[in-house]
Amino acid sequence: MGSVRLSRREIVILAGITLAGLALRFWHIGFQSLWRDEADAIRFATQPISGLLSMFTTPGENGPLYFLALRPWLALFETSEAGLRSFSAIPGALLIPVMFWLGAKLFGRRAGWIAAALAAVSPYAVWYSQEGKMYAWLALLAAASFAFLWAGLEEGMPWAWAGYVVTTTVSLFAHFLAALLIPAGALIFLLGIRRWRRQARGYGVSLALVTLPYLPFAAWELPVFLSGFRTGHPFVPFHRALASILFGFSEGVRPLDAFWALVPFLLCLLAAWGLSKASANHANGREYEKQSLEFRAYSRYSRMIPVFACTVWWATPFLMLFAISLKTPLFVERYLITTLPAFLLLLAAGLDNLLRRAKWLGILTAAAILLVSARGVWVQAAQPIKPDVRAATQYVCPRLTPGDAVVFLIPHVEPVFAHYCSARYAAIPAPYANDKDEAAVQRELDAALQGRDTVWLVESEADLWDERGLLRAALDAGWGRGEDAEFNLVRVTGYGR
Repeated sequence: MGSVRLSRREIVILAGITLAGLALRFWHIGFQSLWRDEADAIRFATQPISGLLSMFTTPGENGPLYFLALRPWLALFETSEAGLRSFSAIPGALLIPVMFWLGAKLFGRRAGWIAAALAAVSPYAVWYSQEGKMYAWLALLAAASFAFLWAGLEEGMPWAWAGYVVTTTVSLFAHFLAALLIPAGALIFLLGIRRWRRQARGYGVSLALVTLPYLPFAAWELPVFLSGFRTGHPFVPFHRALASILFGFSEGVRPLDAFWALVPFLLCLLAAWGLSKASANHANGREYEKQSLEFRAYSRYSRMIPVFACTVWWATPFLMLFAISLKTPLFVERYLITTLPAFLLLLAAGLDNLLRRAKWLGILTAAAILLVSARGVWVQAAQPIKPDVRAATQYVCPRLTPGDAVVFLIPHVEPVFAHYCSARYAAIPAPYANDKDEAAVQRELDAALQGRDTVWLVESEADLWDERGLLRAALDAGWGRGEDAEFNLVRVTGYGR
């Protein structure tokens, strides 16, 4: 396939879509409170440089390249919500032109414009463009990696293979589960081997080069995986895992969970697979009749390769992550954001097919997708979704006096609390209670609070640590309860002797 050339007018339009997407990502960027993952990002990025660099060689560490890149950004823009999250808004907007290029290359120019528009308004893409973690970067790197892979397979140019190696390697050091893209790429190559047989050497060398940097990760991941360690994530059954991806990628992180809202998206996915019958040769019946059966079969196979490729890119990491979760529960939908571009490309291909073959159905489907997407973006920008530790801290911090203890359930909430609170207090990590009885929890709590007269309990995601509520029961039994307040996914309670 040839290069995608844009006229001056088209450049202006694409720039306008990208800027509109950037504006959407900066809209209410500081509305949600920081949560524990974002506080960790600040803590990792601002630690002494020796500690940050050691993350590249320490087993179990994840995302060191993201934290290293974030460090100078925070030095310039500080650690406020907007300062941290703006580092994700930039790649979130850059994804838009990459999606145009991919859509145009794989399915045609109009599909490219549709893909760019879908990326601009995707609630899931917007949400993680407002998250102070590496996920927006992962989506961009995954799209760029696939773009280089496709260019290498189609054209065999050395620059394309070099780009594939670089973007894939960078993604591995941004999040270790980006490695799931490597077997997806291998399957894509095997599916299209009849078309790409001449590129086998170039792809083989590139595959070796992207695999080598991953070996240090595999050296610690494989033993840990075989040990059957617990991550703290609950096991997610297959049907729920698939539903979370479909609803999340379609409607955002606060979906309606109503099947009717998925209908326009599912229709587009089905229409993308209907491309096999959308042969340009059918437009000229006589010419088509003259073609041999072998040529017709190869033509259909060649035309479906982009659909196969996007489907494999979307499905393979999902299936592999679910298989891993059968041994060690690890399924979290945001870990699969590397497959979001593939999902959007399939939507674009299907919508383009609908517009060509059933114009008014295509228009109605596009309007429905736009409506659902607008609802998702609005909800994410206007409703508290993350644990509102900021509001909880604003409630507790003015009430603290020197010597007060604050028990954090779960302990990972403490860095967020410390980010917002300048008062002095004794931070007490809650004992892990899910594998202990009441007496053991009581003993650990008494030892931690010995000599204290006032204690605050700050709870968020408490089930991960204390699903039976033993810690609160122990405090209620041995202390007098005072002030009690609830915020979004956070509860704070004061206790005194």
